[in-house]
Amino acid sequence: MAEQKKYLQADTVLIAEHAMMGAVSWFYQRDDVYLAGGKGEFTYGLKYSDAASRNINYKQLKLFIAQKRQLQTVLFFDKTSSSDAVTYLPEADQLHTEGKFIVYLYFPPKMK
Repeated sequence: MAEQKKYLQADTVLIAEHAMMGAVSWFYQRDDVYLAGGKGEFTYGLKYSDAASRNINYKQLKLFIAQKRQLQTVLFFDKTSSSDAVTYLPEADQLHTEGKFIVYLYFPPKMK
């Protein structure tokens, strides 16, 4: 995650698979991270009206990322051993792997 810090700006969209959600939120000190896939331990918090839209079903990922990356950089954090998200992701502009962790980077057209 430290390596990806150079891509972050205030408006960068962060999405994390549920196994990575807590770590991504904590490391970047962001409370606006989107959760992909299962809710797991975040079920209770997602019941609040201001957080309900933060959960993205895997089937919605491709469209969600396509829309967001038109104007913003999007980073998707995944743990390879626990996710089926890869089948629902668009092709990344960059892919960074470190052990069992993987980050998909999507840049706006003007940054490619």
